[in-house]
Amino acid sequence: MVVELDSINNPLLSAPKLDYSRLVAGELQSEVISSLQEYSVFYVVNIPELQAEAEEQLIRDYFELPLRVKEKCGSRKHNPANKNILRGYGNTKNKAGQPIEEVFSIGQFEERKMSISDVSCQAEFISKEANVWPTDDVDSKAAKFRRILERSFSTRLNIARHVVQAISTALDYPDFSELFREAEFTSLYLKKYSSNRDKEDNSQIYGADAGYTFTTEGGADLVVPAHKDTSVTLLATYSNAGLQAEYKGRWYDVPPVRDSLLGMTGSLVETLTDGQVPALNHRVLDIQGDRYSAPFFFNPS
Repeated sequence: MVVELDSINNPLLSAPKLDYSRLVAGELQSEVISSLQEYSVFYVVNIPELQAEAEEQLIRDYFELPLRVKEKCGSRKHNPANKNILRGYGNTKNKAGQPIEEVFSIGQFEERKMSISDVSCQAEFISKEANVWPTDDVDSKAAKFRRILERSFSTRLNIARHVVQAISTALDYPDFSELFREAEFTSLYLKKYSSNRDKEDNSQIYGADAGYTFTTEGGADLVVPAHKDTSVTLLATYSNAGLQAEYKGRWYDVPPVRDSLLGMTGSLVETLTDGQVPALNHRVLDIQGDRYSAPFFFNPS
């Protein structure tokens, strides 16, 4: 049984903080693998290209725009006039029609130089969809938004490749890193979890019949139920509280570390490494206010 424990004895306070320059220099391969095997998480700190405050402010400013403006970049689901399926803006609304979760998706392609006949399946075609960016006619900060977030994506992609290489080298699994060579399914998501939601809204988003639980063992509400990601995740929480992780059968708060990226691995990595790199089970508490984050999912082909 999984139980909760207060933060006084929180072992995640000891999760390693890995220096960016040493990581990309290939000097921390053993530290990466030992961090993941012990905690399933680590922090990357001292990242010169990471502009956490600027990112967070951009995210806040963008999601504060009128819905009609945001939906100019909406996926086809949210704006039938658009062709984009994966990239751009999306949301989930409550019963009153107000967005309670909002997302803006960014990938690594600015144009798609192929037709669907050039790929093996529709999913691959969609994965190489071009980014959709706000334009100056609807958002005066559009150029800055694109410039900073293109750099944000590039920074995370570089870190993720070094994390994968560290796992591959430390475990002597040369084929592991090769799986991530193209990484066309990789995405950076800007996310806002709004405070105007209730338990019924949460069940609507995740599906009450899927077995998810939206309260903790102590009765606290969750906005994201316990789950494991798929591959390699780099998460910017911008010092927002609420993230919890399971460690040796107990739930703990994940301490926010300003100007860092939190690294974790998912179920596919656990499978590909024959269980040597465990997936992190994590969830997000309802903090009774708006919460912003930016998860980066580095996925293999």
